[in-house]
Parts: sequence; structure tokens; C-alpha cells
Amino acid sequence: MKQNVSSNLITLTDPQVVNAQKRTVKYLLHLDPHRFLVTFDQVAGIQSTMTGYQGWERTDGVNFRGHFFGHYMAALSQAVLSIKDNGIRQQLLAKIRIGVDGLQSAQEAYADNHPGSAGYLSAFREVALDEVEGRQVPKSQKENVLVPWYNLHKVLAGLLAVHVNLQDIDSDLCERALKIAHQFGVYVFKRLAKLNDPEQMLKTEYGGMNDALYELFDLTHDKRMLTAATYFDETALFKQLANGEDVLPGKHANTTIPKLIGALHRYRSFHYSKQAGQYLNAEERASLDMYLQAAINFWQIVVDDHTYVTGGNSQSEHFHQADAGYHDAFLEDGATTCETCNTHNMLKLSRELFRITGDKK
Repeated sequence: MKQNVSSNLITLTDPQVVNAQKRTVKYLLHLDPHRFLVTFDQVAGIQSTMTGYQGWERTDGVNFRGHFFGHYMAALSQAVLSIKDNGIRQQLLAKIRIGVDGLQSAQEAYADNHPGSAGYLSAFREVALDEVEGRQVPKSQKENVLVPWYNLHKVLAGLLAVHVNLQDIDSDLCERALKIAHQFGVYVFKRLAKLNDPEQMLKTEYGGMNDALYELFDLTHDKRMLTAATYFDETALFKQLANGEDVLPGKHANTTIPKLIGALHRYRSFHYSKQAGQYLNAEERASLDMYLQAAINFWQIVVDDHTYVTGGNSQSEHFHQADAGYHDAFLEDGATTCETCNTHNMLKLSRELFRITGDKK
């Protein structure tokens, strides 16, 4: 490992790490963004002769379509930063441009066909959101996506990653990615403002929507993004955790961890910022420390009482009783412990906590 002093970046030179990076980049270049865009085009009313991907992105059976494409866009933007070979970087950038162009076209076409829902950008119809909000949807009209807000979060996060990671590489691409994300954020704000029961929506996994919307607020200073983010903040849960209560048993683990990443983002956005007085009232400013304490306590509770020696956590995607990991791994189906999504999100939470607290643990 060597440190690049001029840019203050760490370069990993371990052969296994380098090999893994090369294989990942090869895989990213093998994928075709046009095929990911098929379902976005279908929803937007754009004719396509391409065949979409299966797996996560399939349209038959229960699916998570749109989800993998968001991850793909983020991964491409990260790869551009980490690859020195200009030829490969240009290939990666070409994939990103196809993705951004396609998402922009789909968003514009959808707005033309559905003016009241301008900004919506998705691989599935809005009726999926209607259903998780508690509205009655005829069986013949239902969508077959399991967790729509979770999927939409990945698309939004992918666009934000493109904007942030490519700032010094392609300013036009960055700004277009942010514009698409912002228009989608406005749609989210308008939709959520109409909810009679916001709590109903939170019963279905929604990924890191609060985290992404706080990021969108940081980038645009549009208060509507801040308001939209708060709809996904589960403050009752945050207060319990801030009080040191282990309320995790029975909760879906990978639904819960991103909530605390979002809580920490709210704290980071306003605690050291002069804009807190501009956007938050006195009560909201006074509650900022609670968001930080909730994230700190959650991290400690998970590490102390719900984590295996490998660093992973949960069983069958859920937290169970404190200090019962042996029971879950040995007596229950041990093959379903330590979901990697959780490990990724716990590492992300750890990184953000370190940035704020400086605590080496």
C-alpha cells in the first residue's frame, strides 16, 4: 500500500485487491445500460426493441427492478475514479452517459404523458407506491415489485453518485445527473405532501431514502428536499435508540440500518452549519444531538449484542434477541446469517460515525 501525498489518497497495491478490481471493472463494462433502461422506457411510454435483464431486474414474478441499475451507475462512477488507464475510463464514462441520457429521456417522456407526475422516474408504474401508501389497488392493476421505495432509492443514489464522483471529470454529465435527481426529488416532495397517513408508507422497506434526500438537499439547498427527507425519518425509533433501548429484536435488519445512516446525515448537515437557523426551527435544532446519539447507540447495540465474530449480523434478514447469535447460527438455519447488505451498511455507518466522532473503534 502506498500513499499519494499530492492528492491525499491511498492506493491499494495488494495483488488480490487489484485482481478483484480488474474483474469488477470487466463485469461493469460487460453490462449494457441500454438493457437496464428497457423497463424505464416502457413505463415512460418509449418504444424499445431491446430485451431487458432478468434477475433483480426481471418483470415477471416478484422483483426489484430498477434497483440493480442504480447500483450499476454508482459503481461505474466509482470505477472511473479508481482506474488510471484512460482508455478504460472513457469506456466507463460512455456507459454512464448512456445511462444518464436514457434516464433523462424517460423522465421527460413520462412528464409529457403524465404532467401531474412530472419528475417521476422509475422502472415500474406509480401504482406500486399507491399500494405501499395504503391505497386500494385493483388486483389487475397491481405491480409486482416488492419494495418500490427501496428500488427508487438506488436509482436516486446512483444519480447522486454520478454527480459527486465526476465533478472534476465531466461537469455537464454531473449537472444533468443532479437535475434529473432534483426533479425526481420534487416529485417525491409533492407526492408525500398529499399523504393522509405517512406512517403507513414506512411499513415497507424504503432503503436510504432519507439519506439520499438529505444529500440532495445539501447539493441544492432546496427546502423541499429537506421536507421530503423528514417523511422517511422514524423519529420515534431514533428517540428509543438515543435512550439506549435495544428495540431491535424482530426488526428487519437491512431496513433499519439505513434509517440510522439517514439520521446521522441530518446531524452532519446541520450541526456544524450556519444554515441550521435558516432551515430548522428551535425545536428541530435542539433535537440534532438526539439523531447523533441514536446512531452511536444503534451501532454499539448491534456490535455488542447482534453481531457474529465475522462482523456480520442478523438471521434471515432480521435482528433477533440480544446475545442469541449462537442459537440463530446453530439451531436455526445458519446459512441465512450475516446478510451482506447489512455488512455494507454497517461499514457505511461506521465510516460516517468516525468522520464525526473521530472514535477509532
